[in-house]
Amino acid sequence: MRYSRPKIPYEERLCPFCKTEVEDETHFFFKCPMEAYTGIREAFLSQVSQIVTNFCLLNEVDKTFYLMTQEIPTLIALTASFILDLTACRDKQLRWYCVEYNNIAILLNLQISIKKNVCSVV
Repeated sequence: MRYSRPKIPYEERLCPFCKTEVEDETHFFFKCPMEAYTGIREAFLSQVSQIVTNFCLLNEVDKTFYLMTQEIPTLIALTASFILDLTACRDKQLRWYCVEYNNIAILLNLQISIKKNVCSVV
């Protein structure tokens, strides 16, 4: 099942929210400007900075690598919780976008139907 669909080329895996960059781990964790991520990100970075004092000096790619390879139990738990919170937020936003998209599609279909009916009456 996993490989039943063609693989999407890396450069085409754009973030569904900002559509400006490939949605990889670094983008998801630190770069995506989606407002819903801001509070989650700020709280996480504040907690990490208390454990790893020079964490803020790293660039986003190095931060991602560090978080995904370190072995401090507290930081592992914190990172796992951060990923879970971001993923839940992302899923909620995607569901909202899907509902909005479907509502727009329904409204457009209604407008087309109404125009057809009005034109056929005249």
